[in-house]
Amino acid sequence: MKTEHVPLHASDNVKKQVAFAVLDTPVPKPVGPRTRKSNGAWLRYARHKKAIGLGANSFFPVPFTGPCALGCLFYLPCGTATFSAAQLRQAAAGSLVPTGKPDIKNLLAAVEDALTGIAWADDSQVVLYPFMAKRYAVDQPARTYIVFRPLPMGLWSLPPAASLWPEGLRHD
Repeated sequence: MKTEHVPLHASDNVKKQVAFAVLDTPVPKPVGPRTRKSNGAWLRYARHKKAIGLGANSFFPVPFTGPCALGCLFYLPCGTATFSAAQLRQAAAGSLVPTGKPDIKNLLAAVEDALTGIAWADDSQVVLYPFMAKRYAVDQPARTYIVFRPLPMGLWSLPPAASLWPEGLRHD
C-alpha cells in the first residue's frame, strides 16, 4: 500500500485543488444483507479506507467545512490470464472498460467514507462530482486517483466540470 502525489499545482493548500493517487486495488464498500463486519470484504474495505486516509492526511491539516467537488478515477486490475491480446490492447486504449462489479457508486462510497473527518467534516459537503470513471490498469498497478476541490459558496459560480479534470487525465 503506497500513495503518491500527482502534482497539479506548485502549492498544495486546501484552498486549491488537491490530487493524489492511492496505489492500492480499489475496494468497494460492502453492501447487502449478507455482509458482516467480520468477513473478508469488510477487512479489505477497512485496509483500503486506511490507505486512502494515509494518502489524504498530508493535504488536509483540518477537515474542510464548505462545499466541495470530488472526482475519482478507479483503475481496476484486468485479468491478464483471461483477456486475449486484442482485449488487452483495447483496455490499454480505453475502448474496453469494466462494466461489471464492483459498481462505481460503491467504489465512490469507500472514498467518501475514507475522506470523512480528513478532507471534509461530512460527505454531504460534496455537491459536485465532475468525473467518475472505471478503467482497466494494463501494465500498471491498480490504483485510485482522487481529486478534491473546494468550491465557492454560490452555486452560480461553479466551474465547468471539464475544468476539474486533472491535466494528465483529460480526454479532450
